[in-house]
Amino acid sequence: MLGQLDAEIFRLAHDYRGPSYHRGDHNSALAGPLGRLYAQAVGRAFVRTMDKSFMNLAADSVAELRELQPDGNGWLSPRHASSRIIDAITEPLKVDEADLAKKLRADGYRRLDTVEDLIGGLRRDLDDERIAQLIEGAQHWSQHRGDEELVFTADMVWITGVQVGQVVR
Repeated sequence: MLGQLDAEIFRLAHDYRGPSYHRGDHNSALAGPLGRLYAQAVGRAFVRTMDKSFMNLAADSVAELRELQPDGNGWLSPRHASSRIIDAITEPLKVDEADLAKKLRADGYRRLDTVEDLIGGLRRDLDDERIAQLIEGAQHWSQHRGDEELVFTADMVWITGVQVGQVVR
């Protein structure tokens, strides 16, 4: 039902939604364009679900429906009609690739500046060993996502300096 591009847009939008919705983490440069691309992909998926049948429209049918006929002969294709409707809805939602690239580039530089400021603060306030411990802790958290037993064990190793399985005399 989905083409390769639309499948990728669905995957990205789904992956983006979780952190954005549940943690409030979002990239303001990406949220708008991704939402517009997703709306377009959903529209194309909707069109693909329409069967290829035709309906005969009576002469006194709604004028808007008659405008959706491909040849004006009184027969209406739901797929053709839905395609024209989706095109009309999503036309204003087009994403300007150059503008998106410019926004993402600016956002990337802003994020790099923030990271550089944070690293500068760490270097000013902590020695290299403590920074390494913080990085190790962050990597552990990222890898295990807060598994309480693993976090407790890692904390105990850090506090005591005793490795798991090490015999203490």
